[in-house]
Amino acid sequence: MLPVFVLRTLQYVRMLCFLLATLGACSSMSMAISPGQVTAALREADSRLSHGTIKASVHTDQYPPFDPKSYKESLTLVYASDGRYRMTLTGTPETARDRIYDGKSYSDICFPPGKKDRYLYLQPGATLNAHDKISTIVPGPCYALGRNLSTLKDSKVTIDGSGVRVSGKGYGGDIIEAMLDPAHGYVATVINRRFADSGALVGTWQLGVPKQFGGSPYIATQATWKSGKLPTVMLQRQYAISNAVFAEPDSNIFSFAWKAKDLNVIDMRVGSHAPCYYPAKSVQRLDSLDQMLQNSHKVTDDRRKNQEKYEAEKRTQAQQKQFRYRLIQVIAVISTVLLILFLVIRIRKRNIATKD
Repeated sequence: MLPVFVLRTLQYVRMLCFLLATLGACSSMSMAISPGQVTAALREADSRLSHGTIKASVHTDQYPPFDPKSYKESLTLVYASDGRYRMTLTGTPETARDRIYDGKSYSDICFPPGKKDRYLYLQPGATLNAHDKISTIVPGPCYALGRNLSTLKDSKVTIDGSGVRVSGKGYGGDIIEAMLDPAHGYVATVINRRFADSGALVGTWQLGVPKQFGGSPYIATQATWKSGKLPTVMLQRQYAISNAVFAEPDSNIFSFAWKAKDLNVIDMRVGSHAPCYYPAKSVQRLDSLDQMLQNSHKVTDDRRKNQEKYEAEKRTQAQQKQFRYRLIQVIAVISTVLLILFLVIRIRKRNIATKD
């Protein structure tokens, strides 16, 4: 048996060899990879994900201050390189919807809980806000796939002993920090979003199980978004991608039967503050969505004219009321003055009569 000091010396030598090997590997990686190569790889991967079809399961958990609940959904997202997309969610009546963007306006076919009829919401333009783009799967390369990092403004690639990282400004000017996986096409393994002013953590994407589909760039097939920081996580959403095809879809998939018998239409293309409601029966009498839009404009114009007329009448009534009020004030003042004069004259007459 070897002496204790010999065993300890051997352990130190092994640790030193391991550290040297690790440093050598990191040094060789730093020499083999340049920031420009990483940026080019990110840009190429994002460009190849500009169209496709994704199928995934979604599990959402909400915590206070939101209404605490947990639910599961199935997601199918089909999108074209020209911006058109169709997103179908099934699972719960509260969240089930079929959203279609045809390049002009987008529509939501919803299934409100407790109601038999379905509702079609027509709205102008695609309104994916910054929060949606950061915390959910959206058309095109996105954080939920471990991608969309080539769009960062003022981006910076860092290569050191801890790995390959990229950082920059994302949607809304917030800071995005991502750890990349060089062995799988620089797909992200972690993406942090921080407030630009305070640096506080907004949320984190934990990404894993990178996979290629038909020669596509690697994407994360398992993704978890957590808004907030432990132990105060407010929302957790998990995606598990079962299949993906990154090819231009059939254009027919972006059309829909808007004249279904049980489909009521709420047209918000003329303004969300005053939408036009079309019961299913009245929808049947229209020939096209463009005709509906023309009718909605007419209805909106009529509403505006009626509103202007109502406001004009209201102003006239207010003016008349104010005139009557002032007239009453004037009459009251004149009556008071006349009464005082009457009393003064009477008193003087009485005084004269008393002297006589």
